[in-house]
Amino acid sequence: MKQGAANAFGKLWVMTRNRKSSLVSFALLLLTAVAQGQNDIPVGQWRTHFNYNQGYGVVKLNERIYSNVFHSLVEVDGENMAIRKITKANGLSDVGITALAAHESSSSLLIGYANGNIDILKESETINVNDLMRANITSSKVINNIFVGEETFFATTSFGMLEIDLHSFQVVNDYRELGRNGTSVGILDGGIKGDSIVLATTVGVISGHRNNTNLLDFRSWKRSLEGVSQIDFIEVSDEISYAASMQGRLWVNEGSGWEEISFTTKPEFLTLQNGELLYGKGNQVSKRSVNGQTSAFTLGNSTVVADAFADEGTIWFADEKNGLGQSTAEGITYHVVNGPFESTIADVSVIGNTVFSLGGGFEYNGLIPFNRNASVSAFTKEGWEPIQPGSLPLFKDASSIASVGDSGDFYVLAYGKGIIQNSSGKLIDHQTQGSLIQATNSFVPVTAMAMDQNNNLIICSNQASNKYMMMLADGSWEPLSFIPNTVPSAVSLQQNSYGDFWGILPHSSNSGVIVFNIDSKEYRIINTGSGLPSSTVADIAFDQDDYTWLATSGGLAIVANTYEVFDPVDLLISYPVAENAFVLNEEPVQAIEVDGANRKWIGTDKGLFLLDEYGAGTLTSFTRESSPLAANDVQQLTINNSSGELFVLTSGGLVSYRTTATAPSKAMQKAKIFPNPVRPGFNGVVAIEGLAYDAVVKITNEAGRLVREMVSTGGTAIWNLADYNGTRVASGIYIVFAATRDGSQSVVGKIAVIN
Repeated sequence: MKQGAANAFGKLWVMTRNRKSSLVSFALLLLTAVAQGQNDIPVGQWRTHFNYNQGYGVVKLNERIYSNVFHSLVEVDGENMAIRKITKANGLSDVGITALAAHESSSSLLIGYANGNIDILKESETINVNDLMRANITSSKVINNIFVGEETFFATTSFGMLEIDLHSFQVVNDYRELGRNGTSVGILDGGIKGDSIVLATTVGVISGHRNNTNLLDFRSWKRSLEGVSQIDFIEVSDEISYAASMQGRLWVNEGSGWEEISFTTKPEFLTLQNGELLYGKGNQVSKRSVNGQTSAFTLGNSTVVADAFADEGTIWFADEKNGLGQSTAEGITYHVVNGPFESTIADVSVIGNTVFSLGGGFEYNGLIPFNRNASVSAFTKEGWEPIQPGSLPLFKDASSIASVGDSGDFYVLAYGKGIIQNSSGKLIDHQTQGSLIQATNSFVPVTAMAMDQNNNLIICSNQASNKYMMMLADGSWEPLSFIPNTVPSAVSLQQNSYGDFWGILPHSSNSGVIVFNIDSKEYRIINTGSGLPSSTVADIAFDQDDYTWLATSGGLAIVANTYEVFDPVDLLISYPVAENAFVLNEEPVQAIEVDGANRKWIGTDKGLFLLDEYGAGTLTSFTRESSPLAANDVQQLTINNSSGELFVLTSGGLVSYRTTATAPSKAMQKAKIFPNPVRPGFNGVVAIEGLAYDAVVKITNEAGRLVREMVSTGGTAIWNLADYNGTRVASGIYIVFAATRDGSQSVVGKIAVIN
């Protein structure tokens, strides 16, 4: 079964020795106590948050069904229908899947990526073949399709084809320049027919005998259908073969040459099984029998089928809108992994202990709408769930969210339409009673919003007058007329501990940021004239010392005297330079976030970096090559400080990382210890949370002997399960004593370790 790779890419998923009975009993009791935290991930671990509704390919291997979304794989057990996801965090080498195939005799799942990378997945290991990815070539490296031979498989590309041995996992042949006269041709699909390789190319069909000729020589290939501009799909067998173009042409070869037959479908895929051809487009799948009879059936109205195969009365199909589907006589069932509803996320925010993702957004440089469907998803301990307040599903470009205190209610900004309240579904726009919002040809240019401590909604709108306004909690409106109308409308807005609002101004205006205070009716513009390295600001963060950190296209900047931002004094702006980190040396910074230990997480187009609280030292870094990051282009950072989980939005998708820090507790009442119990085979670290800042933590065994002592990072202490000598502790119960440095607060906890 073959999908159009270019089309898919363009639309861019031990027990050990016996233990004492008392230890087992304590561990069993403890399971109940820590159940609330069982959905957390261990410190230092990653997890992915991808949308699994866009399926592109589907294959069967060893009674399991596999479907690829762009970021990862979905696996369904054909017997019990258990479902799991396979991502870069738990098996894959990369993201951006463009080809999928199965080699049954070796029980290998074969995966091709947009960057030329190739994975061979077996039951217990992943073998990566990265020759093409590492090759110094300028042409596209996209793996268009993969087809299999007896002991090898073939990966087709825009410039040729690689043949890879399934025993040595080495590239044994590199087929290039197979066009007439040795010109370069793109190979889109292929198959093995007897002792011949048959290829669908950009200049027709070519075939060559494997055993009798040197197929690295273009003169060894026989050419057919050369008058056709491009053959996208080819399916071959000993009795019959088919070739098709996505323009709606189909050819059949029953041994006497290629013959075009009547065809009205512009197919997204071809699958040949037992002489029967399966093909489809939109929500329809058709079948052509051996004797040429055709039949068709329609899947759900919202279905966009990208690939399919038949299996004992069932049609398994990849749906570009709904994910992996299964059609039987009883109806259609979808097997979709939980994830955010949005395929392209514009914003990630944390409200309370819930993470929200928004679909939509707009271009900060010119305020150009993306015209993406507006949507909101919420992530809790139960997983991701779509939320559709009011008429939001009818709108485009959701770009920000603002909570109403601790009520659980919130507002969503949909650029071009207005603001929607979640609880009531009410739309706030230019037609709302008393509204100061203006519209042009029904386009509502609200660009940013933020809620103050009194539940007044501050609104920015790119309009002729009153660009800055406030909708009070009682529903009345006030213009913020102390801000001149010559100041551009901010594209993001947040409030610091002094009550000042900081907003990023449109990049096209080259204006930097605006700071204003509603009570004092003061404002200030901060840009290169004030000392910033660049007036193109991507992100703002406030740290625990009330310093303001600005991520700009010219590097990081720190405003130290935030408290006197409106005074007639020069701002104290500095540019931190971290040791061994190019990231701060005039390199563009795209995102910044402050964790519970006041450390700075930095997002760039070259990866993710953790700096110390002063920005003077690089503590760690992550790239796509060294971690499960979906891409090096880090666009936004958001941290849930109650859990320490950092959400990293990249151009390749959303992932999260459990950091070693949480927000310090003002009143230590109960320590949360995770994982607890520590089970056999666990090689990570234990997080002790709910602590005060710089709390002293002592860990002893049941006899009271001190095993380890440490100081919390923010509100979390990390124990690597080793004693002072670096030796892993024995199985047993360990007591945790934590106290503030002055001894005014303390907590006690227990950890069960089972080796």
